[in-house]
Amino acid sequence: ASTIAGLITGVGGFMIFLKKKYSQSDINFMLNISAGVMLAAAFFSLLCPAMEQVISFYPCIHEAALWYVGAVFFGVGLVWILNEVLPHEHNNMGHHGITFSLKQLGCLLLQLLCIKFLKGWLLALHMEPKILLVRGAWFWALHCIIFQKD
Repeated sequence: ASTIAGLITGVGGFMIFLKKKYSQSDINFMLNISAGVMLAAAFFSLLCPAMEQVISFYPCIHEAALWYVGAVFFGVGLVWILNEVLPHEHNNMGHHGITFSLKQLGCLLLQLLCIKFLKGWLLALHMEPKILLVRGAWFWALHCIIFQKD
């Protein structure tokens, strides 16, 4: 079965050589179709293992189905929200999503770094106050920053 699928894939890929020149819209169309097929294959290959996992948690098939459908709709909604919020660019529609500058992003990352660093120091101070007086205090603080559990 996999040999037949591989041969059909090869024949489909070989058909690109039947035409000498393709327009940009033809290339975009073919790329969109191939990307959609690949995303669908990745998505559909995860559905059966996910259903088996849900059934192992909820033996009642009706409750498992409700959780399963809810999780699928939650995932679709999350992708929709991320599409609306995250900045990205379409070839024919231009910029889409929230706009921000690199300066704003840098300030946000610096703020997060300072907060995490201070949390690490406070956690290190709380866990072992004497360790901050010794030579390895910086390493202990970094360890607490990296491996802390919020």
